[in-house]
Amino acid sequence: MDKVIKRKFTARDKSVLRELGITHILNAASGKYRINTGPEFYKDLHIDYYGVEADDDANFDLSVYFHPAAQFIRTGLQSNKGKVLVHCAMGISRAASIVLAFLMISEGLTLVDALRTVGEHRDIFPNHGFLEQLRQLDIKLENKKGSRI
Repeated sequence: MDKVIKRKFTARDKSVLRELGITHILNAASGKYRINTGPEFYKDLHIDYYGVEADDDANFDLSVYFHPAAQFIRTGLQSNKGKVLVHCAMGISRAASIVLAFLMISEGLTLVDALRTVGEHRDIFPNHGFLEQLRQLDIKLENKKGSRI
């Protein structure tokens, strides 16, 4: 968790990214009308980029990105000196939901434990739609664990 860094405005500050040693960026507010960075923006830094064009809207289906985003974060953290920046516009709903899903999928935490873990480090406020999607993920992951036993 300590290698997953989230800071406001850091995503566009190349000197800070370089100083922090960021190797991977997941932009949960990607796209022309949001935080428009993308792989071209970071090409001089040799940063791996994953963009999610998500709306911070309770009706937006963020769950389709949970597993691919978790895999991207896991790959970044497992790379040599890997540090992953996960961000959106404010860092409290979209990015937070992606990090919560990562902790649930890759680290085996329940939703409650993931919320507690992230909440110890920063204030988050996933919208109610994202929380429901995370609750559904929690149920699916728990059922998977139960079927393995």
